[in-house]
Parts: sequence; structure tokens; C-alpha cells
Amino acid sequence: MRWIIVPAWVTGGVLIDLIFHVAPQHNNPRAIYGITGLVYNIPGDFLLYWAFSTLLGWAWPLFFFLYGFVAIHAILGGLAGVFLPDVLNKIKPVIQ
Repeated sequence: MRWIIVPAWVTGGVLIDLIFHVAPQHNNPRAIYGITGLVYNIPGDFLLYWAFSTLLGWAWPLFFFLYGFVAIHAILGGLAGVFLPDVLNKIKPVIQ
């Protein structure tokens, strides 16, 4: 399953980097980072659901999948996006 998971994460990361490169700069990026965090994992979750059901024959109920993967990843990703500016400000002196 590694050959499905890693490309899904890499593709999501590349798309997010492209979006941030094209999007105009804002004074308060928390909302943009939060929304990005909310939607970042959703394509990868659907790809994993497809891979598990097609390749391994694991068919989970749709409610479990939507709650157990999509909703929890969206909530955690959104929270991480909201706190991202604080983390970047804390590590900026260390990485420069």
C-alpha cells in the first residue's frame, strides 16, 4: 500500500505548494492555511478508500469512512493550518 499512500501525499503537497505560489499574499494567512488544511487530506483519503476496496477487497461502510477518515483528517488538518503561522514564527530563528 506504500505505493498508493506516498504518491497521494506527494501529489497533495505539490498541489498545495502551487496554490500558495499562485495565490496572492495576505496579511493574515490563518484563514487560508486553515481552509487548505481542511481540504488537503480529502483526495488522499478517497484514494486510500478506493485502493483498499479495489485492491484488497476491504469494503468499509461509507459512514465509517466519511467519519473515521475524512472528517477527522479535515478537522485535524484545519487546526494544524490555523496554528501554522505560530509554528513558522517559532522555528524561523532556528532555520535561518
